[in-house]
Amino acid sequence: MKRLLVAAVAATAIASASVAAFAETKLDVWHVINIDKDMVHDGIKSFNEIDQNVQAEERIVPFAQLEPELLKAIATGDVPDAVMLASNSVPAFVVGNALMDLTEMVAGSDKVNGEDYHPGPWNSAQWDGKVYAVPRAANTLALYYNKDLLDEKGISVESLGTWDGLISAAEALTVPGERFGLAFSAIATEEGTFQFLPWLWQAGADIDTLDTPEAASALQVWVDLVKNGHSSKDVLTMRQFEGTSTFMAENAALVISGPWELPRIEKDAKFNWGVRTLPVKDGVNIEASALGDYNWVIPTGAKDPGASFKFIEYMTSEDVVKNAWDSGRLSARADIDVLVNQWPDAFATFNEQMKSARQRGPDPKYGEKSRVIQKAIQQAMTEELTVEAALTEAAAAIAKIK
Repeated sequence: MKRLLVAAVAATAIASASVAAFAETKLDVWHVINIDKDMVHDGIKSFNEIDQNVQAEERIVPFAQLEPELLKAIATGDVPDAVMLASNSVPAFVVGNALMDLTEMVAGSDKVNGEDYHPGPWNSAQWDGKVYAVPRAANTLALYYNKDLLDEKGISVESLGTWDGLISAAEALTVPGERFGLAFSAIATEEGTFQFLPWLWQAGADIDTLDTPEAASALQVWVDLVKNGHSSKDVLTMRQFEGTSTFMAENAALVISGPWELPRIEKDAKFNWGVRTLPVKDGVNIEASALGDYNWVIPTGAKDPGASFKFIEYMTSEDVVKNAWDSGRLSARADIDVLVNQWPDAFATFNEQMKSARQRGPDPKYGEKSRVIQKAIQQAMTEELTVEAALTEAAAAIAKIK
């Protein structure tokens, strides 16, 4: 049986390769998604079934390598035809003349309409009044909790709705040497900034107001959680994936993470769990989270922009996007009801959180500013500098970034 299965898979692969080899137009498509259930894979497969003369060939590029490789490809003139680019990276690539202006294509399209999209994702596709991308999906952060442990400690889910409530719960749920109360990612990469920005916004501050008491109050929460032993020192090097892993292993009772982790949590968590919206700062009550996911773009120098755009039109159509939630992705389009075949409560929570999800930037210099914030987080959490000193230094550095 195993031999037959291997033979069948091989035959399918050969047949697909043959179709692509003889297609009149072959589209080289780059993306970072290696989750089998993600809509991108079936979307490309069904796109290729529409017209065998236009075939898309996907290349999965590791997240950290995609942007450097794309820049290298543009510099050498050997560019892919369509790329899934992190939404916050679009302005920097536009300013670097690395992306095609899609404004006229969108204006002439009966499939891509900015009015159909949620404001945040659609804004992330534009720069200086022009359209350079089409959002493919959206995600944001919320708070996962171990319901069994909350019940054991008599902690209500509602009490996690404020900073003070979350901090108290993290303390009560911590068992020294066995379990931390809260896991999150403070790693010195974009993931760390992505996780910190909601706290900064909830405090009433922003990237350009880091040297304020409001910003200090946000970072102080992270510092105190680690200093008091209610979060692991490993958060300094922990990616979001690893933070979620500690939650699933019951080494953390709470974790801040995104909907993309739902398939993994559903499969591996051996306890009752739930997810709720992020807490707000007591007395300030600003709801905020960070907007994530990817946009489809056409790099400068793509050989057949028309064919590339038709591919993007299909990949952002209802036929594809309706399956977004199968891998824990939300629709960037407000006019599409995604199929909710699983995790209905989590879907409701993340949809609610999306209402307060903010775009990072938009700013061509966002990446530089993000790295400054990452440095400040590391300096404060390792007690190299006080919170105020780290943020004052960061504010001065950001002020010089023009």
